[in-house]
Amino acid sequence: MTAWIRYLLYGSLAGLAIFGSWQTWNVVATSRYHDAVERFAAAGLPTTMRDLLPPAVPPEMNAAPLYLRAMALAKPLPDIRGPVSPPLSKEMREAVAAANEALEIFRKAAALPGCSFPRDASGWPDSSVRISDLVKLGRLLAARAAMRAEEGDAASALDDLKTLFRASRALRDEPTLLPQIVRLTICGLGLDALKAIFPRAPSAAEAFRRVEPDDLRGGFARGLRCEAAHFVENSTQGWPDLEMKTLSWKDPIDVLFRFRAVTRPYLKSLEGAEVDFMRQLLSAIEKPYPETIPLASKLEADARRSGGLLPIFVAGYRGWLEREAKSVSRMEAARVAALLMDHQRKKGTLPASLADIESAESVLDPLSGEPFVLARRGRGLFLESPDDPSVSWKIE
Repeated sequence: MTAWIRYLLYGSLAGLAIFGSWQTWNVVATSRYHDAVERFAAAGLPTTMRDLLPPAVPPEMNAAPLYLRAMALAKPLPDIRGPVSPPLSKEMREAVAAANEALEIFRKAAALPGCSFPRDASGWPDSSVRISDLVKLGRLLAARAAMRAEEGDAASALDDLKTLFRASRALRDEPTLLPQIVRLTICGLGLDALKAIFPRAPSAAEAFRRVEPDDLRGGFARGLRCEAAHFVENSTQGWPDLEMKTLSWKDPIDVLFRFRAVTRPYLKSLEGAEVDFMRQLLSAIEKPYPETIPLASKLEADARRSGGLLPIFVAGYRGWLEREAKSVSRMEAARVAALLMDHQRKKGTLPASLADIESAESVLDPLSGEPFVLARRGRGLFLESPDDPSVSWKIE
């Protein structure tokens, strides 16, 4: 047997061995992926986007067209990122003045009882709709509320914030994660503006009730259920809508998809691990935040220890959960702080303990599960989360 025939034979045997190993890996990885999907479905979790779409909204009740008009009017305006509580910058005041027409349409939209933005055939938000543009309008409206409070018009300021929180609530039933993130941002702007109103309102507690703050609990879970359903649906179908031209050679995940005919076993392994991760995380976030956040941290740490590309797949989820928890905690801090301010105004002193506040349904911090604490820093007194001093409200 000549040397080149031996080399050809050895090469063929090696190729067959590699192909056999690849095929075995592919069969095992695909089987484990389907097992993960079965566990996901057995947990009662939705596996398609259509399972999560909210009911249709009648056209005459749908605020989405008005929000889209307001966003279009605000698009040419400068996006000022400064604070929305006094003192406001000159640029912010000028932007607010230029946005009057857009903010009036925004107000009319918030008065409608329903909201459903356009969707594509799969149920995903239409690519032409940039829900994140609502943040720009929300920032301008919160700044106008702070300006009106500074000018002594607390009633109009409160009306503006009521409109702002209604806009946040309009996104509550949107199933995807981005609208829930937008809600967190909009409500944060509203709370920043409330700081300018509480000291000027006859009753801080009544001001808080009047603006009807949005309850942000569960928004992350709603968005994650959608992300998970979309992932399961597309990974089961082999990512039919994936456009190769949008992929980047610099992103390892994109490269994995670009050559998925070859990388399929590893891709199915990753997809199965991602489905299991989402199932466990969705199970964890049904619990209160003090239990959920450590569980989410453990799941993320386990993903990092597993190595490979899984940490890239699951990155960011715990951070968004923590952001929601802090936003909910901050909202509760505002409510309790308002009661404290009213108590101080009526009786000239603070209560001996937070439990002594009149009309206080609860003084528990949702982030820690423990009562809020009062902390003196410099000449200021602050109501704070015992777990995170960044969640605080100055008592004035």
